[in-house]
Amino acid sequence: MLSFITSAFFWLKLDKCARYFLVLGFLALLFGFATPLGQSVYQLKVVGISTSDAGRIAGIFTLSLAVMTGTFFDLVWKLTRKVKFLIVIFWFGLDGILVFCAFNSVNFWGEFNSSLLSQQAIQVVSIRNVVIPSLIVLGISAVIMLGKKARGFLLLITIAELFNFGWKYTAFTKPDLVFPKTESISFVQDKAKTEVFRIDRENAQVFPNATWMEYRLMSPSGYDPMALKAYVIAHNQLLNGASDEGLSRYSEIRRYDAEALGDFNVKYLFAVNRNDKGLPGGKLLDPVIDQSVWKKVFESKVTVVLENTKYQPRARFVEGDGKANITIYQPEKVVIDFEEAKRKTLLLADTWYPGWNAYVNGKKTTVDKCESIFRCVNLSSDSGKVVYKYEPESFRIGVLISGVSLGLTLLALLYSRAPGKFHLKSKTKR
Repeated sequence: MLSFITSAFFWLKLDKCARYFLVLGFLALLFGFATPLGQSVYQLKVVGISTSDAGRIAGIFTLSLAVMTGTFFDLVWKLTRKVKFLIVIFWFGLDGILVFCAFNSVNFWGEFNSSLLSQQAIQVVSIRNVVIPSLIVLGISAVIMLGKKARGFLLLITIAELFNFGWKYTAFTKPDLVFPKTESISFVQDKAKTEVFRIDRENAQVFPNATWMEYRLMSPSGYDPMALKAYVIAHNQLLNGASDEGLSRYSEIRRYDAEALGDFNVKYLFAVNRNDKGLPGGKLLDPVIDQSVWKKVFESKVTVVLENTKYQPRARFVEGDGKANITIYQPEKVVIDFEEAKRKTLLLADTWYPGWNAYVNGKKTTVDKCESIFRCVNLSSDSGKVVYKYEPESFRIGVLISGVSLGLTLLALLYSRAPGKFHLKSKTKR
């Protein structure tokens, strides 16, 4: 960032590439914050952008800074020693201001309201956070003053800074600290060894959104960055009884409708035991959870597992009786044995999506959409087997393109090595 500030005085008239990325970085800032330009993306519902988080444009801003910084270092070697010295002095001035602010943070910003850290601890953190930037400024300044021959040290400084960043922000901890093994989770995991079902949670201090994936548990809720609009609408309407306004990739239940959740194959609900003050650690459940249909099957000090008495199997018939049993359930393959099913519709409570093919007794059949979101097939046989396979056409096309590209690349390499091909003839001056 300091390189960007100081080099701005030099690039604007010297380098077109720097000017382009200067403008690009400035626009990225405007789009990334709540400016009229940034808000217009969401107001106009720009395709492919309005559904994304504004903060992600920071990648473009970072790229612009990287290019401009690189351009600066290409130019700085051509400057006189006096100009280099002025740049270094300017850098030390900026860094000195930061250090001064860190040592006097309480005087500048007043007392901090924090129940976790003391004023002294906060100031220590502020000072610590300017140490490494100061060392980087010192190192880069030394490289610039030493000249072009010392530029290799820039790589070492960059590696050291990236290592520090990774060590600080990419923590390596034991999985049990983030995903602990609890009695409630173990109870449901044991059930999942022999059954296929989904779980959900009370919208409270239990099982944060999507964390159940680590335990190989399935849920109709959670966070999905590739959420299908049809599924989000169905979740919002069928489970929450809400309209399709204000849709989000974060799908969370806001009511505990046993029948609706049962249709989504939800068998267990994690809830919080509270005391008479509403705090975790008692024997009381949220009164909005109807305990006549949600039965306690496991209880610990803080959490309780409730079983849905209106639970529906993952594979079932839309109408009439019959037998359907899932024998294989894998991410890309589902096998269902069925009996007493002639002229009936077999529903699989998994999301309908292009690329899923169904084979009934080895014969490919049409996969229909049931209840606006689930997959189902019409059966003509009384008994047999339905096999669902995920076989997207896009994957086949991708394999074909990759194979052709690889073949052409190999041919080009072989042709380039043939005698007399792609060899420059040297011209000797006489």
